[in-house]
Amino acid sequence: HGLSDRVTITGALPAGQVAAQLAAADAIVLPYPDGASWRRGSLLAALTAGVPVVTTTPQPGYDAMGHLPSLIAGESALLVPPDD
Repeated sequence: HGLSDRVTITGALPAGQVAAQLAAADAIVLPYPDGASWRRGSLLAALTAGVPVVTTTPQPGYDAMGHLPSLIAGESALLVPPDD
């Protein structure tokens, strides 16, 4: 799609470098094969940093049946189906 010069794929980074990458990011894409969930440190870091997030639609019950916040499509994140 002609975006290779505009996309940075970092892999695992130390905490200080994660913060620097998030501060510089226009958006972050977090594709999880089993869906987004609150056990994902990368998702929590991106949301906390205020970076726009594109991630995989969570599995039912990821919000502990309403005891944890819900990701709201188009509000807290852009949610896409797995493998989309």
